[in-house]
Amino acid sequence: MMRVRFSELALADLEELAAYISQDSPVAAQRVINRIEELCEKLGAVPGMGRVSELPPARKFVVPPWRYKIIYEIDEAAQQVVILRVYHGARNMPY
Repeated sequence: MMRVRFSELALADLEELAAYISQDSPVAAQRVINRIEELCEKLGAVPGMGRVSELPPARKFVVPPWRYKIIYEIDEAAQQVVILRVYHGARNMPY
């Protein structure tokens, strides 16, 4: 199992996401963040779970049912998965 590390951008994405959803429902925000974090940990166990993104070597995994995308890279040398970004699929992002 690989270690999972969040980039500063990914951590900022999660904070922004939680703040946005919390405006309507703090409970829903916590549920979404928990699910995303759970799936990020799963990527440590099964790093090939996502598919190659439009900007290799980055990979992406879509969080059902909300369409949030987890953008990550696999660092074989360090035996870690690096979470680069987390954002909603409706956003116009380069990945």
